[in-house]
Amino acid sequence: MNTFAHISIQILSNKVPDSNVLYRGVENIIKISGTDQNSEIVSRQSRIKSRDRFNEFRLIPMKSGSDTLEIFRNKKRIFSQIFRVDSLPPMRASLGNLRDIVVSKALILANGIVKLYLPGLLLKFDVYISSFSTIFQLKSGESSPTLISSRNRFSEEQIKTIQGLKSGDRIVFSEIRCSSPGSTLRTIPDKFFIEVT
Repeated sequence: MNTFAHISIQILSNKVPDSNVLYRGVENIIKISGTDQNSEIVSRQSRIKSRDRFNEFRLIPMKSGSDTLEIFRNKKRIFSQIFRVDSLPPMRASLGNLRDIVVSKALILANGIVKLYLPGLLLKFDVYISSFSTIFQLKSGESSPTLISSRNRFSEEQIKTIQGLKSGDRIVFSEIRCSSPGSTLRTIPDKFFIEVT
């Protein structure tokens, strides 16, 4: 039911605010346009956490599927819209913007920042990597001790080790620890490797 055609709902937490996708288990920031602050928003399955500013809300969908957001004024429904609710895809890690797994030492060092991404995600995604571990597996079968960086970039010790690698040697990235605004530190289960050409 769309009694007021000038009313619209945008999802500000998405890269494309006019999309109709909400994400389960995380705060989705929505903005209602075309109505006053006295209007009430009701969700069929999301928890409305707070009203931030004039007609901006934070809501957390509790299950995947769909959700209907309804707007009421004086206890009368004046607008409703159905949204798709998706689960977040698993986080993936990469070295910089590299998607290849066999690259030169120069490219490894030039892309020396570990990043996290969620494939196919519309949600704006702010994650901060606080540390990661590397093991260097040599083509000869030997492995180095674990080296840890306490940020999202290679440590000096990791850089020195990479400079000494030869073709066929591998860097295995693991124990990637991250946090996002309002969340606790967690370890991403994803491991990945890069092989030197």
